[in-house]
Amino acid sequence: MHRPCARLLLMLLLLTATLLPACDNLEPRVRGASKDLEGTTWRLVVFQDPAGSKRAFRDGEVYTLFFDAGARFGGRADCNSYGGTYEAGDGTLKIRELWTTKVLCPPGSHGEDYYAALRNVQACEVRGGRLRLGFGGFGVLVFEPQPVRFEGED
Repeated sequence: MHRPCARLLLMLLLLTATLLPACDNLEPRVRGASKDLEGTTWRLVVFQDPAGSKRAFRDGEVYTLFFDAGARFGGRADCNSYGGTYEAGDGTLKIRELWTTKVLCPPGSHGEDYYAALRNVQACEVRGGRLRLGFGGFGVLVFEPQPVRFEGED
């Protein structure tokens, strides 16, 4: 093999090795069961936008999500509440209606971006005990189960 061809081949191999992990993210890895959502409550632990950047939350900034009977959902988005209706299929989730309260949250709140992500959710999966919602191609919201607490509990 000629040296220019060997270099070209080496460059192509390196480029392929570099780009292959990025191809793994072309579809959010959030496929699987979504019919078991009813009666579950979750807390957001990872907010990765479609560009692949992960959002950092300030102290006290909490995002929760619950799924109720009748294809209703709701939760807390920083200092606001939200809710609406959804449609779930095998590996899919589509937000049909979304309402929010309009309390002014502290600077740096991700509430509006969170609502935009929810409006664009297309895929969902519960895997490894975590709920993953895929949106906007590369975006993903990852939630961990949150135990339901009743008033007066420690």
